[in-house]
Amino acid sequence: MQESPERLQELESGLLKLRSDSNLLKIYDLIRIAHSIKGGAACIGLTQIQQLAHELETIFKIVYERKPVIDLELEDLLLKAYDCLRFTLEAEIKTGNHQGEVAIKNIQAIMSQIEAKTETQMVTEVKEILLPESQQQKETDVTHFLFSEEVKQGINRLVTILENPNQTVMLEGLKAQIEIFQGLGELLDFSGLVAITKTILQALKYHPEAVQEIGQLALEELRSAQITVLSGNNTSEIAPSQALINLAKSSINSQIINEENETKKDETIQENEEIKQPKNFEEQTFNYQAIAESPAPTLEMRVDVQYLRKLNNLVEDLVTQDNRFLLHNQQHQETLENLIQRFSRFQELTRNSYKELPKSLRTMIDDLAQIKEGIQDFVLLNQGFQQILRQRQKTLKQVQINLRQAQMVSVGHLLNLFPRMVRDLGAQENKQVRLELQGTNTLVDKAILDKLYDPLVHLVRNAFDHGIEFPSIRQSYGKNSTGTITIFTYNHGNHTYFEVKDDGQGIDFDKLKSKIIEMDLLSETEAEKISQKRLYEYLFFPGLSTASQISQLSGRGMGLSAVQQQIQTLKGTLKVTSEAGKGTTFTLRLPLTLAISKLLVFQVQGSLFAIAETPLISLTVVAQRDLKIQNDDVFYRHQGKLIPLYSLLFGKLKAQEIIVQNNSQKSLKITLLLLSDKTQTIAFKIDQIVMEQDLVIKPFNEAINAPSYLSGCTILGDGRLVPVIEGQVILEQWFRRSEFEASFLEEPFDIHVSILPKILIIDDSLTIRQTLAITLEKVGYEVFLAKDGWEGMLYIENESNITAVICDIEMPRMNGLEFLSRCRQLKGDGFPIIMLSSRNSKESRELAKSLGATDYLTKPYLDKDLLDILQVLQDKRL
Repeated sequence: MQESPERLQELESGLLKLRSDSNLLKIYDLIRIAHSIKGGAACIGLTQIQQLAHELETIFKIVYERKPVIDLELEDLLLKAYDCLRFTLEAEIKTGNHQGEVAIKNIQAIMSQIEAKTETQMVTEVKEILLPESQQQKETDVTHFLFSEEVKQGINRLVTILENPNQTVMLEGLKAQIEIFQGLGELLDFSGLVAITKTILQALKYHPEAVQEIGQLALEELRSAQITVLSGNNTSEIAPSQALINLAKSSINSQIINEENETKKDETIQENEEIKQPKNFEEQTFNYQAIAESPAPTLEMRVDVQYLRKLNNLVEDLVTQDNRFLLHNQQHQETLENLIQRFSRFQELTRNSYKELPKSLRTMIDDLAQIKEGIQDFVLLNQGFQQILRQRQKTLKQVQINLRQAQMVSVGHLLNLFPRMVRDLGAQENKQVRLELQGTNTLVDKAILDKLYDPLVHLVRNAFDHGIEFPSIRQSYGKNSTGTITIFTYNHGNHTYFEVKDDGQGIDFDKLKSKIIEMDLLSETEAEKISQKRLYEYLFFPGLSTASQISQLSGRGMGLSAVQQQIQTLKGTLKVTSEAGKGTTFTLRLPLTLAISKLLVFQVQGSLFAIAETPLISLTVVAQRDLKIQNDDVFYRHQGKLIPLYSLLFGKLKAQEIIVQNNSQKSLKITLLLLSDKTQTIAFKIDQIVMEQDLVIKPFNEAINAPSYLSGCTILGDGRLVPVIEGQVILEQWFRRSEFEASFLEEPFDIHVSILPKILIIDDSLTIRQTLAITLEKVGYEVFLAKDGWEGMLYIENESNITAVICDIEMPRMNGLEFLSRCRQLKGDGFPIIMLSSRNSKESRELAKSLGATDYLTKPYLDKDLLDILQVLQDKRL
């Protein structure tokens, strides 16, 4: 039953292709699928569904034998017969109940109509037909094909069944699979295969305790039969082995009598199945060596989506915890490295004067050397720990990938429902329309896919009714009489796109404009000024329709409005483009439900933002001299085009905000974040790239009315919350802003930009940095942290709003005194720099003062003293 929806879809797809290609092998494939459904229904006792599948199989055999022209009328009858099985089977799957008796009467009535149309009579048994030599060869080819595919898959299933430790389950599974083989043998009129399967079933009935032995014998005999057929040897020698016959020797005559009494109804069905290959089988050439290897059987199970979501949330939490752990681990490693460097410097200082030191001091130095060895051992252990951590990250990544795949499903499951709908609409409205499906293997979250059916139905019906012209009109325009509707699905960046495109008449721009004016949505003056792109947005206004009359398909003006509302509930967008005489395209964009994404975290004027890495974004670093100025606006030449520079928070940049007059500073680098789509590119000036990492994106609570350009927020390893920007949305809003030449975005950025005093703390001790940060943040300061002078200089060069610095002296790479000297050269004498050191000697204090230190504190320090000094400095600044 699990495979039934897929089997039904295969049947429908095959039926819809018969009018264009009624190749006998395609009809044979429909017979095979119906037979497979019948076998599955028989295995679980669904006798009415079994009979429906049998009746449908018989109908296909009529078409197979007679080879009539598949016209619209016959196609309609075949689809109605298929619907009898489909509706009954779907009802059984969904509710456990079905009205099989009504469906059986309906399909038998349809069969009578098909008999009359094809001028043939149903017979209970098809007589033996002598085939011409060429057709006998084709029959052999079909047998070869089925043994290379169907029998091979069945043998693989047998292997799986025999691995089951539960003998009862093994017995039932073995019976069901052998019955399928038996049906295949009867379908092919392959007496050897039928004899083997009947002997196996008889042996299982009389010796169920020997199910494992019988199963292994069955496996060997079926494999042997397959090899004989595929190698082209004499198939008349295929027969049950003596070992299998011995296991079936209870009472053959009694068995036959029992079968007649127990399955009289089923026997009638089986008689109809025993048909020969029809005569006049078309001669075709096939390369059977090109048939692909069938995949190994897989075990599937249904899982409630809620459990997957809960599991996904747990993995997201694990990723966040892992990022925090990585940050702490990095800080731990840096602390160890700094400690070793300090020991090394201490040893350098004492090496030359070691003999002159007092004995007690020499003993202390020796003890310190032992401590250093212990630290080095700890470093070695830490290296092993790092390796374990890397393996853990790889494992977590695999968990993410597999969990994501478990939540995704191919859009083909949804899109394959539309060919039948378009075909029925064409027959109903006398239009010739072909539906093309592209990107059916695109993966989408199943929870979202289930909600897309209604919106896509509206868009396809809209394309059919408003877009595609009648055949005579299309021909008068020089078009093919058959119109085409295309559904194209693809993933791009962090979004999934559905494009519903038709090659019809396009949107009548003037008619739409008149309708908008008629509904008082715009005045005539406003309608004349508005762009075509903006005018199309009114198509989604409730009650607006360009249809000249109301029909069952359209005319009430509610379809597109409902579609837009449904898409918005999924946090998606809907856009339309059209060209007169060539067609219309509706583009539906939905966010991929990838809660864990690689994010680029950056800083703009003291505020942190993140954006998902996609093909939409790129980074570049340019010198100020490479920027162009036009009418006080700043531009950057990118791929031969001038693109405008913006501030992410305050709109278009002006020349005085970015261009310096000092020639010595014109070579300073500026980091630009480029966002682009297929047509346009814009650049945002950012201050600093903070990190690039896989992070969890948490959506905002419904109580928070977040701007549309923010998709959620992420939590960094140090606990900071960072808003995540939706690149595509921000692009659209900036382009719209440019179109209307407005001063601000249609939906203005209202992100708070801090005006608190900003303090830079530079210390190689993690404990000191965190302690100072807590002290200052409690009283309202905003804090930046650097672990040495070199990192501190990066902040000074890139962060213009820092108001004071607290700096240690002894640090790796660049010590505090070097930082003090360089910072004075860059910021001048008035910039506050407070030195905080464990050196309390007069010489150290005077040296720092001579290099320009504003004040000097020694460790340990009092919080009050530090805060008082900062307050005095802030008062002077104000």
